[in-house]
Amino acid sequence: MPVSHKILLTINAFSIGVLVPVMTLMFCRHGASLETLWVIMGTFSITVIVLEIPSGITADLIGRKKVFILSHILLLISFLLILISNSLPLLACAAVFLGTGRAFSSGSIEAFEVERFIEKNGSDNLSTINNILTIIESAGTSLGALAGGYLGYADHTYRATLLLLILLEAVFICLTTFVVHEIHTKINPALEHSNLLPSGAHQLGTKPRSAQGNNLLIKIYNALRTRLWSPNALTSVATEMKNSPCVLMIMFMTLALGISLSTVEAYWQPTLTQYLPSKTNWILGLVSCLAYLGVGLGSAIAKYCFRLLKGEAKNIRKFYYLSRILMPVSLMPIFICRDWKIFILIYTAIYIILGMGNLIENTLLHSSIQNTHRASILSCISLFMKAGAIVTSLLGILLLKGMKADMMWVLPPFIALVFVTIIIVRMKKQAEV
Repeated sequence: MPVSHKILLTINAFSIGVLVPVMTLMFCRHGASLETLWVIMGTFSITVIVLEIPSGITADLIGRKKVFILSHILLLISFLLILISNSLPLLACAAVFLGTGRAFSSGSIEAFEVERFIEKNGSDNLSTINNILTIIESAGTSLGALAGGYLGYADHTYRATLLLLILLEAVFICLTTFVVHEIHTKINPALEHSNLLPSGAHQLGTKPRSAQGNNLLIKIYNALRTRLWSPNALTSVATEMKNSPCVLMIMFMTLALGISLSTVEAYWQPTLTQYLPSKTNWILGLVSCLAYLGVGLGSAIAKYCFRLLKGEAKNIRKFYYLSRILMPVSLMPIFICRDWKIFILIYTAIYIILGMGNLIENTLLHSSIQNTHRASILSCISLFMKAGAIVTSLLGILLLKGMKADMMWVLPPFIALVFVTIIIVRMKKQAEV
């Protein structure tokens, strides 16, 4: 991977990290309240869910680079709107732009880098590129979380945080425009002459022909109008998922992972702040940093285990199953935790386990799908993750009425554990047939 691409990915991860420790607090400062926060978070989540699959198909149709630049233009607009917002309607509008930007950014740059690696090195050592991507993401987001936590602690208006995010988005858009050049994508021969691919999609790199030089928005509109909602395009993606048991397994594993991960993301801050000494909320940024470093450490551990397993598919699957079982199990000790230091240790361990599972999952996934549908399937998986978050939200609404909030560290993880167990049993039975 070129150094320029590593810098871009680091900037992208850094900007995500800056927002993580303060997003809900920022919303409350710029037009929302604890009573109306659900409106903003709901608007954001629904926007992401609605656009996840269309955004992935759009990336497959018109190219990763264009979609990724578009996503960051939308994110820049969202931060500008939050900066000037002091009312709920304007903040909801900003949430729509934020959700749209997040949806269009999911999977597009990852698919681009994976395809570039396959083009140069083949698909036999995909764990290498997945490990690099994970390390860059964890390092960038951890540093961003430190910066975001400190800026939020120093400036309770969050103007400094928003100005930094706007600057990062502008720099990212400019750099991406000049240093990222899409390569030729290998098209499935069965699709090469079909109407599922737009004109010029067989050559995603090099200098565009006149038909490819149209305005980006016009291209996106044409793709949406003529191909995106085409039954043939959707059927093609669905057929590839149906014909790959590994992809289907990962889809449903992601749903269970979404239940566990959304539980952590929603409840770790209020749980930890109960045990923190006074005037030490700056630790929230440090804890977010440790989480992302944990993901990187977990990825490195999984990479080492890959070498020990010598690429044996059966053992790799077992290791993947173990990592996904440990994920919900690791949440449950927080139910009895009453010390902030122990909480931080458990929290970091959760993200180490997450990093281990993600590296194996990404390696299995990218070796099982074609370039023509890569971004679409990644968006589908992201959609399943969001569906898991919705399950957690519904459980929260039902459980918190008559139970203590601590029960959220037991019941959603238990449901996720049962779900993972069912998936593993079904996969083993299928393998025996």
